[in-house]
Amino acid sequence: MNFANRFSTEAEAVNRLISVANGNTPQSRKVANFLLAWWNARTCGGFDLTDLWTVQIANDMLTVIGFLREFQSYPDVLGYRADFEQLVRDWRPELIREPTRATRRGASCRAIVPEFGCRRS
Repeated sequence: MNFANRFSTEAEAVNRLISVANGNTPQSRKVANFLLAWWNARTCGGFDLTDLWTVQIANDMLTVIGFLREFQSYPDVLGYRADFEQLVRDWRPELIREPTRATRRGASCRAIVPEFGCRRS
């Protein structure tokens, strides 16, 4: 599925959210929490719904929630793996581990913990 072409409104919302999450503000942290909860809430932590009250970009979050309800897709499947791996490095550095021999030999996830649904190449 070419997410950006087929769902341009949703893709634009995701891209804006990633851009905000790449910042260094309280809003950035809240948006990163939202995005990482989408990727893997068990490992990356959940999202406090009351944070929707305090972020200026809440409508983009609601756009993504609407998309997720309808299409049940993870961000890596939609082409955002590298962006979300960067969010983990920036906001959840404690989840990064040294590459193992198995990951150096071709597991697609490199140094991110395996609970992220990493698949072997």
